[in-house]
Amino acid sequence: MENKINEFILYLTERSINPREVAHDPELMNKYMREYYIAQCDFCDTVLKTHKESPTRIKQVLGV
Repeated sequence: MENKINEFILYLTERSINPREVAHDPELMNKYMREYYIAQCDFCDTVLKTHKESPTRIKQVLGV
């Protein structure tokens, strides 16, 4: 669970959003948690689609 929280904080920080401000505002928390969830889903969809098209391209998509 701690890793998930740290990932969310990183997500906010990368977008120049103050995690403390979000933590104290339920509306902001809902907004950014939803955005984070959608971004995670989009990432997974992209990985799965790429893997189906070309398993060797998966490293390129992941930046490995």
